Amino acid sequence: MMLRTLLIALALSAALSSASFADQVLSPTGFRDAVANQIAQQRPGLCIQGVDEFTLNIGRTAEECAEIVVNTAYYYRQYSDDPSNLSTYTSRLADPILAAVPLLGADHAVRSADALIILLRPDAYAETVEGTQDRYVEIWRPFHGDLIATLAYTQNNQAIYLRRSDLEALQMTEAEAWARAEANLRHRLGPVQRQATPHGAEHVSAPSGLASSALLLPETCRAGGPSFDAFVLDRSNYIYADQAKPTATAMIAGYSAELVQTTDVYSQNLLSCIDGHWYASAFNGHNAWLPIEEPQN
Repeated sequence: MMLRTLLIALALSAALSSASFADQVLSPTGFRDAVANQIAQQRPGLCIQGVDEFTLNIGRTAEECAEIVVNTAYYYRQYSDDPSNLSTYTSRLADPILAAVPLLGADHAVRSADALIILLRPDAYAETVEGTQDRYVEIWRPFHGDLIATLAYTQNNQAIYLRRSDLEALQMTEAEAWARAEANLRHRLGPVQRQATPHGAEHVSAPSGLASSALLLPETCRAGGPSFDAFVLDRSNYIYADQAKPTATAMIAGYSAELVQTTDVYSQNLLSCIDGHWYASAFNGHNAWLPIEEPQN
């Protein structure tokens, strides 16, 4: 398993070149391996490991084969509804990975407060790494449910989690860093794209890749603003449903429940904003989302 690298790709190359094959729907594993194939063709020599049907580990060597972890579940669902455009959906996963590979192992150092940013991440990032005293992220705050806000900085279009030693280098307090990172996020978010679904919900993304992190901004959930539900698909995308539209809220509840039960999801919780207050709900395994915390700012 650890040495399952580019052989994934070679097994698919002949089949993917066939025009008739484009009309067939790949299995989740087949789609995952198609992503691996695209990466392998452009970056031969990488370790590419299939972990499960929706997950790839990627690294420079077999010993460092989890430097990048990719979950293909969201784009697989998009592809399965549009199988004639396989390369479109594999590219949406492969392209940012290929851009990040040259940066692996680089000597990173935060050089300016302008690089600070807040990111939305699963709370697993705040757990201690097995066998060490280290955490994936050092500086973080709870958000809601199983999501946290993390302090990071950007360098060459790559996000790097901030360490306390970086605060010393910047000569900033933690409070100052949070405030500056929030302002930077607001500035860097850029245009947000909303793609409507047939049931009135919306798929929200942004060319900046920061759409999900925008949920951290106070103005996203504000008193007097719309009440809505949101389910975070990954670090770059979420689904939005205005609570004034029952068909939209039913869609997001059903779709999110299916994801929670069938895939390794980014977040297990459905977020809701009601008159400026957030709360999170968990799926009960049958037919309902149940609140796990009281509405709060």
